Amino acid sequence: MRLNVQHFGAFCSRLQIPSRDEGLVSFNLWPIQRRGLDEVSRGLEEDIHEFLFLKGRQIGETTKNDAFRIYWPQVNAGTQGMFVSNSDENRDYRRDVCLEMLNTLPPEYRLPVRVNNRNLLAWPHPNGSRLMFEAAGARDTSDLGRSRGLNFLDADEIGLWRSAKDVEALRASLSRRNPQRLYLWNGTAQGFNVLHDLYLQCEKSVTMRLVFLAWYHHHLYRVEEGTTIWNAYSGRLTSEERLWMREVKRRFSVDLEPEQMVWYRYCLDDICLGDETMRAQEFPCLPEEAFQSFGDKFFAQGTIRKLHVAAKSSPKPTGYLYEPGQHFDETKATPCSPAKANLLVWHEPENDGAYIVAGHAWGSSSPDAQHWVAEVFRAWPDQMQQVAEYSSETGTTYGFAWLLLYLAGAYRTRHALPWIINETEGPGKQVTREIRSFLETGYGLSPDARKAGLQDVYGCFRYYFWSRPDNMGAKAAPIDIEVHGTYRPYVLHALADTVVRGKMGICSPRLIDSLAALRRGETGDADEIGGGGGASDAHAMTAAMAVRCWQDDAMYDLTSFVMPKDEDKHAPRSVAHWIVQEHIQRTIGGRRWART
Repeated sequence: MRLNVQHFGAFCSRLQIPSRDEGLVSFNLWPIQRRGLDEVSRGLEEDIHEFLFLKGRQIGETTKNDAFRIYWPQVNAGTQGMFVSNSDENRDYRRDVCLEMLNTLPPEYRLPVRVNNRNLLAWPHPNGSRLMFEAAGARDTSDLGRSRGLNFLDADEIGLWRSAKDVEALRASLSRRNPQRLYLWNGTAQGFNVLHDLYLQCEKSVTMRLVFLAWYHHHLYRVEEGTTIWNAYSGRLTSEERLWMREVKRRFSVDLEPEQMVWYRYCLDDICLGDETMRAQEFPCLPEEAFQSFGDKFFAQGTIRKLHVAAKSSPKPTGYLYEPGQHFDETKATPCSPAKANLLVWHEPENDGAYIVAGHAWGSSSPDAQHWVAEVFRAWPDQMQQVAEYSSETGTTYGFAWLLLYLAGAYRTRHALPWIINETEGPGKQVTREIRSFLETGYGLSPDARKAGLQDVYGCFRYYFWSRPDNMGAKAAPIDIEVHGTYRPYVLHALADTVVRGKMGICSPRLIDSLAALRRGETGDADEIGGGGGASDAHAMTAAMAVRCWQDDAMYDLTSFVMPKDEDKHAPRSVAHWIVQEHIQRTIGGRRWART
C-alpha cells in the first residue's frame, strides 16, 4: 500500500481553490504540504496506517486536506470513509469547499457522483466508495462511527473536540486489516485536551506515527536581509535559541537560517503581540511546545523547553500494568508495553541509592487534580532524579495504598529505606488509613499471608513527618502532608526552585506537561496556583510533595552516607582520606583562629 504523491500533486494542479490572498486560483502544493504527504507515503510503505498531524497555523494543511478528502476515495475503490469536524458549522463549510473543488475538476480527473447530500458523498459501481460527514460532540452520547465500518478517516481540528469519548468511539469502528486503510487525525493544539491525549498515545504507539509540521518547514516564513524587519530583529542568537535550534537539528535534521530566525522573532511582536505562550502554541518549534495553557505562567517557557529536551535523552521506560488484587499478596505488576502501562520505570533500584515515594490520590489536593499519581525519585544530598511514575485516571484508595507500599518495597536498598509521603486531604485520608490498617492489623492480606506475618513491613520504608511551615517544632502524624489552601504555593514554589536550579531530573512527559500547565491567579486570587484551563495538576503536586520530603528530611539524613551527585573532585573517597581531610581542616582552622 502506498500513496503516489506525484499523482496527487497532478490532481491538485487541476483544482481551483478559493485563496485568501488571490481569490480563485489553481492549487499547487507547497513544499510543507508535500512534506506531510511524504511522511504518510513512507509510513504506508512501512505498514503504518494511522497518522497524527500536529501543525502550526497558516501552513495550508487545511486546504490540502480538503483536496485529499475527495482524492483518496476516488483512487481507492471501496473506500468507506468519514470526515469528522469539531462542529456542525465547520463540517458544513468544509463539505461545501470540497464540493466546490470537485466541481472545478475536468471530467478525466473525477468520477460521477451517485449520492450527494448533507451527510454523504458516494460514487457508483465499480468504484463504490463513500465519504460520510459528521461532527464531534454533536450528540450527548459518543456514537461516531457506530455501525459504520471505516477504512478511511479524516478527523479535523482534534484540539477543539469536546470529549475523548468521540476519539474512542471512532477508533473502535476502524478496520485493522484492510490493506488500503488510512486514518488521519489533525489539529492545531488548543491547550491540554483531546489532541494532547492523542499525542501522548502516539508518542508511545508502534502503529501510529506523528507528523509534525512546524513553522520552519514553511518556505514563506522568512525575512530577507536588508529589509526594515531584518534590521530590527537580526542579531546574535540567545542561549535559549541555540538550545532549541540544536534540538530541531537533532530531531528533524533542519538547519535554521538567519532569515527564518528573524521571522520567528518578528512573529512574536507582530502576530502574537508579544505573547510567548501564544507563539509557542500557534508556531511551535518542537511538538511538545504546541500544548499551552494561558494566563500567568508559573514556569517560564524556556525552563519547560529545557526539561523536554533533557527528557528525550532519558532511557526508554519499562512498562508495567499494576492491578490490585482482592488481597495485598495477590496484587500484580505485569510487564507490558509502555503504551498500555500505568506504571513506568526508567531506572531500576540501585544498591547505593536512596528513594522517595510520593503519592497523590485522585482529587485530594484540588478538584482539578484528576489523576492517581505516584512519583518515585532517587535522592542525593544535592539533587533528585525521577526513576518511576504511576499515573491513572481510575483507581481505589486501597489499591493506591498498596501501590505505595509496593513501590517502597521495590525501591528498598541495603543502604537506605525509602521515604513515603502521601497527600491526606479528601480521598488521601482513606489511603493513609488503609496503610495504617495494613501495618497494624494486616487488613488486606489473605488468611494465609496474615498467618505468615506479612503485614510486618515497617522495615520497608520510613515515614515522612510533616510539620506546618509556621510551626516547625511540631510534627504531624506519619506520612501526612496537606498541600491545599495556603500551603499550596509554599510547596509549589519549593518545587519551582528545585526545577529551575537544575536540581531535579525529570523523565516523564506527563510530569513536564503538568508543570507547563501551572498558572497563577487564573480565577483572580493572586495566591492561587493550579492547572490552567482546568488541566489536572496531580503530577506537579506529587513532585512538589517529593521535594518537600527531600528538603525536610532526606537532604539532611543522606549527607552522612550518600555522596552528592555533583561530587567534588576533592571529596574524600575512603575512610582514611576522610580522616586525614578532617584533621587538616581542623588544624588549619585552629591556626587561623590563633592568628586572630
